[in-house]
Formats: sequence, structure tokens, C-alpha cells
Amino acid sequence: MQLSKNDTINLKGLAVIFLLIHHFLWNYMNDSLGFFYVIRYTKICVGIFIFLSGYGLVKSRKKNQISNWKFIIEKIKLLMITYQKVFIIFILLAMVFNLRTMQEAYNNKIFIKFIIEFLGIHEFFYGHGFNPTWGYMSLILLLYIIFPFLHAWIKKYKVYSIIYTYLGTLLLSQITKFIGYIQLNNLTSGFDYIFVFAVGIYLSTYEKKSGIPKHKIILLLVLLIMSFFRIYIPLHSDKNVLFKVFGFFISSRIQIVEIIVIIYLYKLTKLNTQLERVLNFLGENSYIIFLTHTLLIFAGDKYRFLSNVPFIYMMFYSILSVMLGWGINELLKKVHKCRINC
Repeated sequence: MQLSKNDTINLKGLAVIFLLIHHFLWNYMNDSLGFFYVIRYTKICVGIFIFLSGYGLVKSRKKNQISNWKFIIEKIKLLMITYQKVFIIFILLAMVFNLRTMQEAYNNKIFIKFIIEFLGIHEFFYGHGFNPTWGYMSLILLLYIIFPFLHAWIKKYKVYSIIYTYLGTLLLSQITKFIGYIQLNNLTSGFDYIFVFAVGIYLSTYEKKSGIPKHKIILLLVLLIMSFFRIYIPLHSDKNVLFKVFGFFISSRIQIVEIIVIIYLYKLTKLNTQLERVLNFLGENSYIIFLTHTLLIFAGDKYRFLSNVPFIYMMFYSILSVMLGWGINELLKKVHKCRINC
């Protein structure tokens, strides 16, 4: 599989669309079976971001002739500087518009929890903080820290490393469930994402110029089957022993097949210029949109404007989220440019 920089940006744009659908339709999950499955399916956005992170880190590493640890420290710095700037802006906006208070978010030990969330490590200590979406930061920091080990492991053991990683993450997820420690339990799904991350690293490390399947119908059929395995089976595992066994071994790790098929479908589809521009725009601003869109979720929950029309509600707040993310991104760019030139 070969992805250009433009491909990865466009795929991030697609993930942003899934993200906004997933979050702005969340309150309608129980309204109909259709909404329920759409919301469950679009959670794949996190897997797409994680896969592209693993893939992109390897690409970036090839261009930098520095040690693995120096490379990853620089990447974490870039990630955290943006996050912490957005963190302050987000909290100020939420408090100014009376959308969320520190007391609501942290309940007790406010200052300590504030600092821990500012550092992006809150999921390891107390779970969700001021912005539930920022739990992603704890996960991505963990993945960045283990990247040098995973990369070396994959280079040494090649395809066998993927099998070992699958079995290892399966074992760790079961151990944390058995221990029952809530913070470890919150991160159990993170073990699924370690596997997705590892596959991204593997496919970027052993990139081949081989062709991709040409039949969209077959790819769509595979996508539907894998989606069924990932969404339907775990929900009914308590009613069927076979489903329970299957769900134990597959879990959400099956999403890696869906992600690869989505990428193949993207590569096979000739995008018109306007659609590509939209995906590219969303992809370029994806990190900030990801970090800030929850502010509009708070606003939607509080004011309930258009809430009786789910699709319009989702579209309206999604557009506002994109505008907010783009605006903050442009502001940060101008501040950075001013600091360099002033």
C-alpha cells in the first residue's frame, strides 16, 4: 500500500466527517436502529486517525536522520504545543459562554486535575476531564512513546510482529478487565488501537508497489461483512456462545480490515475537484477540529437549537465546528508567524 501526503490529508478529512457524524448524532442513538448503527460505525474515525499516525510516523522518520527517541520527542513536542494552546482557548470559550465550568468537569481536586489534563495524561489517572474528546491525547501519547519499540520490533520480526502484537494486545486487554482497575479498564480499547497503529507502521515500513483490488463491489461486500462482525456480534455476544467466542478474539481489532478497505476504495474512486478540496481542507484542519468540536456539542446540548431535526442539527453544528477549528488554526498560525517575524 502506498499513500502520498495528499492521500493521508484527504483520508484525515474523511475521518473528520465520520467524527462529526458520530458525535453530533450521539444523542439520537436510541431513536432508531438506523441512527444506532450509523453512530456505532462512524466511531471508526479514531481507528483511521491512529492508522494514519503509525503510517505517517514511519514516512517522517525516513526523512529525519536522527535517533528514534530524539525524533519522537520532537513529534510529541509539536503535538503537545498545539494541544495546550487549544486547551486554554477551549476552556476560556466554554467558561465565557457558560457552556461548562471547572466544577462540572472536575468535581474535586480541580487544580490538580486541570494540570494533569493540560499534560494530556488524564486518562491514566481519573478518566475524562473538561473535554471528553481529549482522552485521545492520552492514547496518542502512549502510542508515540511506544513507537520506537514497535518500529524496531516490526523491522526485526516483519509480518510475525503483527501476529505477536495481536496476541499481546488481546492478552493485555483481558488482564486489565480482570484486574478491574477503572483507569486501566478505560484504556482497554487502547490495546485494540495499538494493534491498528502497529499495522499502520508495518504497511509503511514494508511499502510495496503492488496493485490494489479493482472490483469495488467485492470491496464493499468485504466492508459490509467486517462491519457486521465489528458492530453486530459484540452487541449480541451475551445471547450466543459462538458470538461471544468470536467477539473475544476479534473485538474491535477487525476495524483494521475496514480501514484498509476504505483506503482501497478511496484510491479507486476518482474524486471530483470540489470533493477533493473539501476533504483536503478538513484534513489540513483535522487536528484542531478534533480538539475543539466538543465545544459545539456542549452548545447543542445546552440550547437544543434544531435538536428536533437530527440531520439538520448534525449538519448545522458540524459546519460550526469546522469554522471554529479553522478559525483557531488560522489564529495559531498568525500568532506563530508574528512571533518569528516580530
